[in-house]
Amino acid sequence: MGKTELYKIRPIENLKDMLSQSVSFLGDCAAFRKIGQNGQTSSITYKAFAADVSALGTTLPELGFKNKKIAVVGENRYEWCVTYLSVVNGVGTIVPIDRELPADDFKNLLKQSDASAVVFSEKCLDVVKSVQEEA
Repeated sequence: MGKTELYKIRPIENLKDMLSQSVSFLGDCAAFRKIGQNGQTSSITYKAFAADVSALGTTLPELGFKNKKIAVVGENRYEWCVTYLSVVNGVGTIVPIDRELPADDFKNLLKQSDASAVVFSEKCLDVVKSVQEEA
């Protein structure tokens, strides 16, 4: 019995290609919705998302982080996604760290990873500061 093709799947080479194709096909569609400080939601299009990924992906090497390990820790949010894709799309090596780890485990992972930078949300400020103070 032959296989039935349920739908066409575009070949995707890597995450950079995935984002590029998403912009080509869905550029002005909402990729994310964010809740602002006033409680209002706003949409971020695939084009805007790709522009943010590109901007951070350009800035990090300019700051000396090309081919470096960059840790990211925080809630599931837009900025986490921008950071992750910026780094894996050509800046360096991403070191995602679970924000819910106990402080000691977080500190150990961060130290062992030998990350050159940490991108984090405000909720993680205290534990990141404590690691910095111990260094």
